[in-house]
Amino acid sequence: MGYDLTINRLNGNKITKTEWIELIESDVEFKLIQENSGEMPNGNILNVPTPDAGLWEYQDKAIPFTFNENWGISVKNPDLQIIIKMISIADKLKAKVQGEEGELYDEKFLQEQIKEGSLNEKKWWQFWK
Repeated sequence: MGYDLTINRLNGNKITKTEWIELIESDVEFKLIQENSGEMPNGNILNVPTPDAGLWEYQDKAIPFTFNENWGISVKNPDLQIIIKMISIADKLKAKVQGEEGELYDEKFLQEQIKEGSLNEKKWWQFWK
C-alpha cells in the first residue's frame, strides 16, 4: 500500500493529457515513459505499464508521476522534495496538490515546514519556481 498525493484542479476542470505532456517536455528533469521497471527482491525485473507517466530524475532517484485524465497526476509515498516538486507542477497547471484525505499541500504547508525546520534556510519559493 502507500499514501498517494494527487495534482488536480478542484474546480472540476481536469488536467488534460496535452497539458501534462507539454509540462513534461518543458522540464529537463522529466521524461515521458509508458512503463516503469523495478527490481524485485529475487532479482527479477518487474515492468508495469504506466501510460503517459512522467519520470522525474533528481539526485539519485527516479520518481514516476502517473497520469490519468479522470483524477490527475499522482505520486505514491512522496518525500518533502517530491512534494515541493508537485507544488511547483500544480502552480504551473493552476491546480492543487491534495492528499487522500482531502488535505492540501501548498504554500501554507511549506511555511509550516520552514517553521518546523524541515526545510533549510533557503526561501521556499526557490525550491519550486
